[in-house]
Amino acid sequence: MKKVLKFKSLLVLCIIILISSCGQTIDLKDDRKDIDRKKRITYYKDEPYNGKAVWYYDDEKTKLKMELFFVEGKRDGPFEEYYENGQLKKKGPYKDGNRDGPYEEYYENGQLTLKQAFNRYGYDGPYEKYYENGQLNKKATYKDGKREGPEEEYYENGQLKEKRNYKDGFIEGPEEEYYENGQLKEKATRNDGRNLDGPYEAYYDNGQLKEKATYKDGNAEGQYETYYENGQLMTKATYKNGYLEGQYERYYENGQLKIKKNGKDRKQCGPYEEYYENGQLKKKGTYKDYFGREVIC
Repeated sequence: MKKVLKFKSLLVLCIIILISSCGQTIDLKDDRKDIDRKKRITYYKDEPYNGKAVWYYDDEKTKLKMELFFVEGKRDGPFEEYYENGQLKKKGPYKDGNRDGPYEEYYENGQLTLKQAFNRYGYDGPYEKYYENGQLNKKATYKDGKREGPEEEYYENGQLKEKRNYKDGFIEGPEEEYYENGQLKEKATRNDGRNLDGPYEAYYDNGQLKEKATYKDGNAEGQYETYYENGQLMTKATYKNGYLEGQYERYYENGQLKIKKNGKDRKQCGPYEEYYENGQLKKKGTYKDYFGREVIC
């Protein structure tokens, strides 16, 4: 099998070399009236094109913008694109119309922007993205078009921004997010790529706890608390399967009680109270159903 694949690759390479040696080249700008594209096939004078194609910035053809190759109308072989100043912008091979193998992109100043690889399914292998100052922006790994394994993202100053793990294209396990000053912003665990599952904590950029909870399959479960940036308790409640179960309390930033109520079986029930910021009672009552009957907790 490996010998067959090696033979096919060698055959394609020979075709490209043969075509190049024959000197067949089209200008994508000057020859555009004779170029057509149908169902991912490029035609030149009504025939699937075989050969090299170029595109220049200037009419004098001294500033190359792009160079690529075609086999039977499909991109096949090396591809390069340049900035007008002559700096390489993109490069990477194609095979049978798709990117295949190592691929790189550059800023106009020559600094590497992106480094990755492709196979027939998409991204495959290490992925690295950089800021214009050369600092790493993101690194990850792909397998057959899906993210697989650890992923890290950084601020332009080099500080870690996010880190998480992927499995078969979905977020799986613990993840952390940080502020640019290095302070932890969020800490959580996910399953199935979406749902929070397990302890969850969020912080202000000064390090003060903002939110603390536990989730199960994406729903709040158990004690839930949120805080103001000054450390004062904002809300305190208990949830079951994402719904309030028991007493709920909300406070003003000065510590004064704002709301007090209860919930059970996915409904608000029993007495409730609401206060002004100065502690003065605003209103109180008892929750009632559609028919005006009191809902007992």
